[in-house]
Amino acid sequence: SDALLNNDELRIYNQLTTNSSVHLDSHPTAHMTFSLLLTPTLLGTAADKISPEDSTAAGRAEVYSIFGKALSVIERNLGSGTKQDEMVIALQNIRLLYIDTCLTLGDFTQATKLMQRAKELNTHQNRIKYYEAKMYEVNKNFSKARALYDEILLQNGNDFETLLCLANLTFRQDENAELALTYLDQAVKLNAEAPSLWFLYGEVYESLQDSQSTAQYYRKAVDLSYVSPILPYNVIPRY
Repeated sequence: SDALLNNDELRIYNQLTTNSSVHLDSHPTAHMTFSLLLTPTLLGTAADKISPEDSTAAGRAEVYSIFGKALSVIERNLGSGTKQDEMVIALQNIRLLYIDTCLTLGDFTQATKLMQRAKELNTHQNRIKYYEAKMYEVNKNFSKARALYDEILLQNGNDFETLLCLANLTFRQDENAELALTYLDQAVKLNAEAPSLWFLYGEVYESLQDSQSTAQYYRKAVDLSYVSPILPYNVIPRY
């Protein structure tokens, strides 16, 4: 039978699921159940709280400990029990969110190590390419970043974040406002609730000296800022 969660694992689980409808009480549950419930939605409670304080050595260690604990629980159970396909997906989901957090904090060494491990699993390959593209952007290798973004769109033309990245890259590096708007117009059909999308719309129209549209889109970004920050904390510069 599956081993039961110890008290520390139960504490971590409850910490991760504070904003979820799924909660554990004081009774222990199986490792397998714990592992399968660790999806980006649940682990996102760790990533969504990233702040400048977390970029310190102490803050980074605390954030990483959450991901490390979650990974260790799943890795201990791979190869045993049932639902192994779901376990592999859960493992990859955690690694990818961990990579996202590392990039946000500017820990590119750790992000690179995690990406190498993620490549070993034949899942979420487009997401891995997305993070590789972000790394190329950090290193100002914009041509390779753009090539990877284009590869992703060939596989999935409805990838919102990739469209937004291409719009940003096209606007800031190529200074091509019209093409940037083409990407934004595709992205808005997929997610009209992202304030960062409307903020970029505003910046593009400001460059075109369209004051009416500029004000409209900046106002829209502010109106939606209750959903998420207009410009979330991130050490990666907006070139």
